[in-house]
Amino acid sequence: MGPTQAFVHPQAIVPRALPNEVVRSGLLEQLAVTSGPCVAVIAPSGYGKTTLLAQYARSTARRVVWLTLAESDVETEQLFLALRRAFHMFPQMQQSLDGAQRPDEFMARLVHGLADLGGIDVILDRAERVTRLQGAWLGHLVESLPDAHRLILAGYDLNGFPLARLVAAGQVQTLTHTQLRFTIEDTQTFMHLREAAQDPGVVHEAVEGWPVGVALACTDESTHVELDDLLHDVLDRLPAGIRRVLPELALLEEWSEDTGLSVGVSLPDHWLRTLRQAGLPLTPLGRGLFRPHTLLVDTLKAELNRDPLRARPMYRRLAEQAAAQGNLTDAVRHAAAAHEPELLEQAAQLLFPRLRARHEFALLAELTAVHPGVLPFWWQEYSAVAQIETGRVTEGEQLLNDLAAAAALGPLGYAAMSLQAARRGDFERQLQYANEGLSLPESAVHHILLTQRASALISLQRPLDGLEVCQQMVASAQQRGATLEEGNALHMQQYALMMLGRWEEQERALVRARALFVASGRPSSVLQIDQQLIGIHLLHGRVEEADALLQLALPLASRNQPVLLPTLLLSQAQLLMSRGEIEAAAIAIDAAQDRLQTLDLPVLLPFVHFARFDLQSTAGDHESAREAYELGVTTSTTPLLQNLYAPFYEGLWAFDRQDWPAAQAALGRAARDGAERIHQLRAEALLAAVDHAIGEPGAKQLELTRERFGALGAAVICSPDRHRLQPLIQSLGRSFPEHPLARIPIPDTPASMELRLLVDTQVRLLHGEQPVKLPLSKSGELLLWLHWYGSGTLVAILDALWDGSRDPKHHDYFRVVVRRLRMTLRDLLGTDTDPLPYSGGKYQVHPDMTLSSNLKHWLLQAREGAPEALLAVRPEELLSAIEGEWVEEIRKTVRTEQHLILGDLEGRVASQDPARALTILTTAVRTQNDQPAFHLSLIHTLLRYQPHEAAAAYRGYAEMLDTLYGEAPDSALRRAVEEARAAR
Repeated sequence: MGPTQAFVHPQAIVPRALPNEVVRSGLLEQLAVTSGPCVAVIAPSGYGKTTLLAQYARSTARRVVWLTLAESDVETEQLFLALRRAFHMFPQMQQSLDGAQRPDEFMARLVHGLADLGGIDVILDRAERVTRLQGAWLGHLVESLPDAHRLILAGYDLNGFPLARLVAAGQVQTLTHTQLRFTIEDTQTFMHLREAAQDPGVVHEAVEGWPVGVALACTDESTHVELDDLLHDVLDRLPAGIRRVLPELALLEEWSEDTGLSVGVSLPDHWLRTLRQAGLPLTPLGRGLFRPHTLLVDTLKAELNRDPLRARPMYRRLAEQAAAQGNLTDAVRHAAAAHEPELLEQAAQLLFPRLRARHEFALLAELTAVHPGVLPFWWQEYSAVAQIETGRVTEGEQLLNDLAAAAALGPLGYAAMSLQAARRGDFERQLQYANEGLSLPESAVHHILLTQRASALISLQRPLDGLEVCQQMVASAQQRGATLEEGNALHMQQYALMMLGRWEEQERALVRARALFVASGRPSSVLQIDQQLIGIHLLHGRVEEADALLQLALPLASRNQPVLLPTLLLSQAQLLMSRGEIEAAAIAIDAAQDRLQTLDLPVLLPFVHFARFDLQSTAGDHESAREAYELGVTTSTTPLLQNLYAPFYEGLWAFDRQDWPAAQAALGRAARDGAERIHQLRAEALLAAVDHAIGEPGAKQLELTRERFGALGAAVICSPDRHRLQPLIQSLGRSFPEHPLARIPIPDTPASMELRLLVDTQVRLLHGEQPVKLPLSKSGELLLWLHWYGSGTLVAILDALWDGSRDPKHHDYFRVVVRRLRMTLRDLLGTDTDPLPYSGGKYQVHPDMTLSSNLKHWLLQAREGAPEALLAVRPEELLSAIEGEWVEEIRKTVRTEQHLILGDLEGRVASQDPARALTILTTAVRTQNDQPAFHLSLIHTLLRYQPHEAAAAYRGYAEMLDTLYGEAPDSALRRAVEEARAAR
């Protein structure tokens, strides 16, 4: 570092080597060769995490950026400042990061800057201080790091970091206390270097390889080692002048010989040297600076907390210093501990708005709870906001209501109450609270209150009023050069334009808002715009563009904005339905509902139910469609849904019941007032279909649909309605082929499609008399399973064909089997119809496809009095190439049916036609010679109707039993045969 060393912040200094340090060669080699973008070193205090990483940083040929996180780095702005300090060796990177104001912008600039540099290891020590919000950003950084760069984290826990997800994705390698603890050889080496007198084996066993425990044990000449007492023993041997004031110093991140002067504490000369000679754990940073180990700090803080009054002067000095340095988080904490309300509130008035704006609500909740005195009203507002946003909704709302009752609620409180009303779907209250907040003097949340007002007006079906508010917001933002505010206002404005049917203006507003969000470095807001652009792509039939955008948006939303996932998944379902992929669309809808339940967003459930209604109607599952429709109606509880969404689906439901007057009324409302353009267009097309169904000319409606659809993608828009529109489409194809609806493809209505399964040792398929080559070995099994059981869920089929396996590769293989089998059958039968539709949560054979089998045919013949073919089947050889409980059930069914037939032949058939019964039984015994039941049926029938032949049959039975089983026939049977022979 050369001459710049003096200007490097202590947090960014790589620690120097400790005296008598044990070099962890194996672990260093492991760190050097570990591939992947992230390494996590996780272990309790005292396991040498910092020492190991410092050894690595000093010895590696790679460039290293080091940052030891401080307590104040839990605030985003402080963390940004610390990271900028850490890149002190890269001035161009510091310049790039200096202009970043938001986390997403900061991380984007960091990734971009790293891409221009060679391989760098960014080491964050004491990473247990990372918050969940910061952990999410760091997780995104790991996923975005350019090749050859790594993030290395060390801490006693990483609860704020998405460790489990990234480990599962193979992006994080871990080192834990198991690898970090000393081996007996390490303990011996360390104690030899320290010239310790104790037995290394005793010490090692007592501290279980805990490195700091070994170090502290070396300071005590006794051989008795108690883990909990080691640190206190060292502290208690310090000179009284140092020991007395040492707890106050625990409040400082770094120590030097001048520390006492800087904080007004009297310390003897060379006090720090005394601590080092005593063996206390201190990490050397150079320039006379040392960082006390976490164990030492925690021990001293515990002493300090037992006497709060003693610490107040120190806390006050530290609060003043932190405030002067702009470190407001520490200023608030220290001022609260010092019981200095004035200093505390001054810092909080600057810090709290910043935390709220950045959604750092967990930290805001922590800091609003530290005030030692009477809370000012504005403080209580921030406390309420923090409680609401961290899950304590009831407490936060009650606090706001109390403030309102005391006429003490300010703009921030009204903005919070307005937002909560919107979340509950109470748009009248949302508007009321927004207006009350706007009646107060203008504040920093004025634009938020305006946004709430516009949102409420739009939700209350007053789009013109909402549009007026949005236009005011856009003009104000442009005048002030507030790019982000303008983007947000335009995003709100496009909802009003959508409700007014001003589609071109809506698209222009979206495109402008997207450009502003991109310029502002707001990928999260860009994602919200892209969500709506996907819908626009689908309206224009640009399926590939919509799909490409979805493939980018879904993982981003899952990682950073899960609240957008349900709507994106419903868009994906719409796209999949347009392709005829009903099964995949059903999975997307199920996933959307699961996400809504996880996010507790019941207000969006109607959209899921109506999407499922579209799906089940398309699949022909009318009962499931009815259930979905009824759920959609009953959950549509807001005026917006009841007036602008539900009428469209009421029209569909009436259409499907051929209630033409009701369909015309509801679809007419949807075409005129529908909140979504796609609903308006579908309604127009269906109104034309109603006209066609009731025999009206409908020329006006057809012309209207031609104008409305224009160059839009009618096939995609109307994909859920193709079965409803089919007669109209066919008619237009003959009379008006240039009409947009005439170009919608309609599903084939196949002629009889007959396939036959041949079941013997395996499964074969015939089309007519021609064998069909099945694409995969499991294809025949799947066809037989569906043929035998009728239909089944994914789980039921996996349980059968893969013996209950939940291995993801079997799930994936099943999908491949279904897809390949569908392709084969479609090509074979010359149809676009899905031969294996997924409907009502189950797979089944299409009802228009006739699938028969020799086995079921033989069973039917037997039940109709012709059992010969079934009696010739040997169940133990049936499907012998296939294993599974379901196969065994088929074999059992055949054998049970055979035994029932034998009983019927012995009794009913023999009494009516003995000769036929004996002929069938004689033939069956030849085929089933090793089956005692067949022999016995023949012998019993012969004894009754041809007793003179029973002896020969008995001898064959006895030989079979002796040869195969080493047994003899029942003595009673032998006597009966002998008696019959004697009687002859």
